[in-house]
Amino acid sequence: MKLRFRLRMEKQKNRSKFNRCCLIFTGILLIVVTYTPVKSFSWWKSLFIQEKILNHLQANAKNQTSTNSSDHNKLSDSNESLDHYPSGAENNSNLGSKDHFGLSYKNKLDNQNKAIVKTTPREIKNNSTNEKINEKLDKELNDKELNIEEHPGKKLLEGKSFILPAWKASAYKNIWKVWGLNKKPIDFEKQFRERYGLHEAPYPNNNLPMGLRYNQFLLINGISVDCMVCHSGSIFGKSYVGMGNSTGDVHALFEELTAADNRNPRLPFRFSTTRGTSEAAAMAVYLLRFRDSDLNFTREHPLPLKVNDDLCEDVPAWWLLKKKKTMYYTAGASARSVRSKMQFMMTPLTSRDQFVKAEKDFQAISDYLMTLQAPKYPLPINSELANKGKKLFVEHCAKCHGTYDDNWTYPNKIIPIDEIGTDRRRYEGIPVEFVHYYNKSWFAKERTGWFLDGDVSMVSKGYQAPPLDGLWATAPYLHNGSVPTVYEVLRSNKRPKIFTRSYQTAETDYDPIKMGWKYQKLSADYIKPTAPIEARKIYDTRQSGHSNQGHTYGDDLSENEVMELIEYLKTL
Repeated sequence: MKLRFRLRMEKQKNRSKFNRCCLIFTGILLIVVTYTPVKSFSWWKSLFIQEKILNHLQANAKNQTSTNSSDHNKLSDSNESLDHYPSGAENNSNLGSKDHFGLSYKNKLDNQNKAIVKTTPREIKNNSTNEKINEKLDKELNDKELNIEEHPGKKLLEGKSFILPAWKASAYKNIWKVWGLNKKPIDFEKQFRERYGLHEAPYPNNNLPMGLRYNQFLLINGISVDCMVCHSGSIFGKSYVGMGNSTGDVHALFEELTAADNRNPRLPFRFSTTRGTSEAAAMAVYLLRFRDSDLNFTREHPLPLKVNDDLCEDVPAWWLLKKKKTMYYTAGASARSVRSKMQFMMTPLTSRDQFVKAEKDFQAISDYLMTLQAPKYPLPINSELANKGKKLFVEHCAKCHGTYDDNWTYPNKIIPIDEIGTDRRRYEGIPVEFVHYYNKSWFAKERTGWFLDGDVSMVSKGYQAPPLDGLWATAPYLHNGSVPTVYEVLRSNKRPKIFTRSYQTAETDYDPIKMGWKYQKLSADYIKPTAPIEARKIYDTRQSGHSNQGHTYGDDLSENEVMELIEYLKTL
């Protein structure tokens, strides 16, 4: 009797333990579903839609947009020349017209293009409409001590993931199998960085290069991408946040991580056409197609916005932003805009609520970007030559690029496209419909008074002449990276038409005489590598978006004057 009673009690106790475990597990699951970013159902719905979109794109690549030419959006595994791409000029005949933007908006653009206002250190603060940036700049201008290492924007930029994982963590660990190797290399991390042109992180990042970070969703360990995949670099063995990545092959990185994740590696457009360049504008156009004006991801059938993935952009340095009123090569947005810097978050798994929540963090990040400083030239400088070069610079260059003493100025000057004469593809390649749609979206509705009453995307008459701080560290040159050294910038008839380089950033890869990367010229009948990752290491100026023409302002200088000017430019 007692034994039977004890057995019954033991069963009840075990049942109670089981019930408690079930309740605890249910509670944990409810907490995860309730508080995990993207709020469970919307995440799974977005994932489902994303898979449908990718399948649709792979099956119907030629019909992605009703206005695209039939051969424009070739998928990533194509080895054909870029020469077949249309110029795009015919699609921009209404650029900035009253019909597209309305009379008031057209007048704003005209006023912006007509006015060339110099910027000084004090005027940066006065011209900025962002109060937080004003306060920070006030402190800098008054020489108060700033502990940049403790800046909240720095911590967010280097330590927080803003988009959900694109790949499982195992994809990174097993990617060597995609390389065709039989076993994982002993120096795997180094080979990974060199293969994709990424750089060691100067901050804690779990041994991942800048641009990637471990991230988790629910119980899945994954890998996320961040801004530094393009906006970080290294030179002379040192890594810098905010330096444009002049060695990266983002397309190969995304393609091979996807293959290592056991998914179809075919990408919907090219993320880079030549190593060290980016198709960031194409990415922005492509992703906005799947959003409504409030950034809800609802479009299984994308907007008919033409995606031109042959714009070939050299990534500019972030430390230039603090001098500029407008950013992007065509001065398309206010340099103080926060939301414009958030466009990379438009992956299908990012909900509208996440954009709203992240804006405060990006405000801090934008604030931090205004504190970045250009690295100083590390090699000896001939002061006598540099002094002569300074006089030449003031006479020939300062009216567009500004001055660089203690009382520096920067004119924020936009050079008309016909005057500058450089490759037009980046200028013409963003559809005017994208600008129109962008200006109706959440991105353009920053608080009143920030810039043009919130219409942060603009159309200019050409390319903006950039500040030249840290010029020595930002090779190659021109907006498309078509000129490997400053010497060839100043000597247009010396520019190589087809060339390759090591895509390494050690001192031995640098040319201190010509100021830029050492390179190897190739003949016009060179044999193109069959592997796309190798073909992208060749810069061919005959390809669409890759022209090295224009900016001939140094051609009238003597050889001695060119070398004097280069010596001065090393001091900036």
